[in-house]
Amino acid sequence: MSDSTCFTVPEHERGNFAAGELMCGQAIEGPYEFFLREQNMIRTTEVPKDSEITKHLAGAHLFDAYELPTDGRNRSALEIYIDIMTQTPEWIHCLMEARNRVVALFGLKNLGHLDNVDTRKKPESYRVGDRIGIFSILFLSEREIVLVESDTHLDAKVSVCKMDTGQGNSAVMTTVIHLHNLLGRAYILLVWPVHKLIVPSLLKRSTRSGRSL
Repeated sequence: MSDSTCFTVPEHERGNFAAGELMCGQAIEGPYEFFLREQNMIRTTEVPKDSEITKHLAGAHLFDAYELPTDGRNRSALEIYIDIMTQTPEWIHCLMEARNRVVALFGLKNLGHLDNVDTRKKPESYRVGDRIGIFSILFLSEREIVLVESDTHLDAKVSVCKMDTGQGNSAVMTTVIHLHNLLGRAYILLVWPVHKLIVPSLLKRSTRSGRSL
């Protein structure tokens, strides 16, 4: 899929698009598809139809979803999210540092780092509104967590939802973007292709450690 920038799809046509195809027309392999193909078990998928994050798809300018098989342990969506973020590789830290320096010139927030998580805090003590890394919790259940970060240029929401497909357990990470203005459109043109590299990398890295998903 290429990253041509088509920001509007009529509401009645959205059902014809799988996650990751909504805003980009025909699906052809680009750099991040090649990267994703190399990431073994990680694949693009549709947003889980019975998930909380589906309530935030209306009016979205961009969204995507990635699925990764899990090991079947009885772990909450929050615990899965924390494990993913606390294993953020150094190259993503460097990208976040660069991002924070550049956007400060335009009056946007310094978000810090993805792995800015208090590992001493017990997962069961988290509540809606609490901060984890660069996001705040918007919705929290055992099966799904939805997080949000809002700024003047856009709103970004991220969900991790546990799935049982009947053929094994998995987790789906969904990202939903609502743009507010021209700055948001310019920003996402630069950031969205990088996002397509970061998310599969985070998910793949989590499977290589002792704390796999």
